[in-house]
Amino acid sequence: MNRADLTDEQYETLLEAIFPVIVEKGPSRMSMDHVASRLGKSKRTLYEIFDSKDNMIQEVFHHQHAVHKKVFEKIFAQTSNAMEGLAKVIAYQQNVFRMLKPAFFRDMDERFKHLRPDFDSRYNKMTHHLEKVLELGIKQGVFRHDIDFQLQLTLLSIQMESLKRMEEKFPPEITLIRAYQGITESFLRSIATPKGLEVLETVVLQSPRHSE
Repeated sequence: MNRADLTDEQYETLLEAIFPVIVEKGPSRMSMDHVASRLGKSKRTLYEIFDSKDNMIQEVFHHQHAVHKKVFEKIFAQTSNAMEGLAKVIAYQQNVFRMLKPAFFRDMDERFKHLRPDFDSRYNKMTHHLEKVLELGIKQGVFRHDIDFQLQLTLLSIQMESLKRMEEKFPPEITLIRAYQGITESFLRSIATPKGLEVLETVVLQSPRHSE
């Protein structure tokens, strides 16, 4: 069996099944033997579909990026303003972060540096899209017009990078998801107008952590 033997739906289902295995074991500790065992397939079959472990990881994250992009587009299409859309996108990403540990990001950076340019390219595209969302939010009156958004986005990026080293810098009671929530909510509040804050409070109160 190779990639050509699979329909697009079968291939995407396979990538979805591999993702939690990567997250659970960590990219460097995950072996093709372990993935094959978890999926009930032979290692030979995996190597017929993917050229290598690196190729498999890259394909899985390409797929995850595409899935998240579709979700983001759907969220913004169903919301009435940029603040509501952005807050709900962040809440969605928060659920993704619940699956991850700081060691996962560090592992990706230290053991798979050759994949970083690809991830950076996709991050830059997302940042460009975020800039468009911020411009729209200013027109809608939910984001402040007097904010240096280039600076704010750079600071947000640096804070997110710090999560990779949070086990060294943060006290143990601060979890990855708690740190993510604090960073993103502070960012949204710092750029919000009074109207934007009203929208944000409504979305935050509806988020999972406030309803648990």
